[in-house]
Amino acid sequence: MVLTPSHSTFMSLMAGNQKPADFDMDVVNNVLGDRIYRLPSRYAYLNGVLADKYPLNGSNLNGCGVTLRKPSDLFRDGCYIHFTSVGKPWARDIGYLNQFMGSKDINADQLRLWKLWYWLRDTAEPSMAKLREEQPDLSTILGNSGLPLQKDRPPGWNPEWESKLEELAEFGFTEDDGAATGALLAAGGDVKGAVRSLVLGMKGNRTSR
Repeated sequence: MVLTPSHSTFMSLMAGNQKPADFDMDVVNNVLGDRIYRLPSRYAYLNGVLADKYPLNGSNLNGCGVTLRKPSDLFRDGCYIHFTSVGKPWARDIGYLNQFMGSKDINADQLRLWKLWYWLRDTAEPSMAKLREEQPDLSTILGNSGLPLQKDRPPGWNPEWESKLEELAEFGFTEDDGAATGALLAAGGDVKGAVRSLVLGMKGNRTSR
């Protein structure tokens, strides 16, 4: 959430905090609901969505422009998942899910999410903590941990396109600002299509000036 500091806005929020049971996010939504821009749901999927009826599309995913056809799509499209249903994995372990499997919001996909969280906590996080402490060569740490060495890429990215970024760089389009990555993703990995999109974008910027 990004807010511009304002005394009047702060006082409005304080005045709108009338119900003791309201969470802070409820107060913000109630008071500023007509003055805020909402991020697409993919930036904060609720884990309860794993038990919803599919397909889910923009009408019930805050206009994120995607359709989730099955629960596993959540792992592909989501940037992060907010644990609001069933409980928190650090408070309720996998045994709890197995015990109450089939009850509200608890299914095989929810169990998969729990196992992924525990894997990140027990395997990935210790490796990254060691990296932060010692700051050795990144490839050495990730290579020893068995974790894949990869750059941050958007959902839907094909690892085979990494070499195509080098081709784009030969045209003068590097991945530093993210434009090359986005163009290649939009073009489905087609280098010529990505170059065409980037060139048209440059022409559009010049025209707007």
